[in-house]
Amino acid sequence: MKGTLEILNDIEEYVLRTNDPYSAWHVGVTTDVVKRLADRGLGSGDLYAHAVTSSSAQARTVMRFLLYRGMINDLENCDQEANNVYVYKKSVETNS
Repeated sequence: MKGTLEILNDIEEYVLRTNDPYSAWHVGVTTDVVKRLADRGLGSGDLYAHAVTSSSAQARTVMRFLLYRGMINDLENCDQEANNVYVYKKSVETNS
């Protein structure tokens, strides 16, 4: 299992390659990444990344760091015991 810094580095490298600001990205924690992204309206061409963490605490640490960097989140939609962290680039098709 990857450590927190390695997960953060992977996600940040992905986001930075898009040349979009962190504020163009949404971050969350869920038990079911595929369902959550579908609920958000992501299509096959939309940009997203996710990582499985070792615990819900680690997932929330990653999310908090990315929020600090400027990503957006609807905190009440985070699954309490989830260990999957995801990010996606917001677009006109997404629900947030």
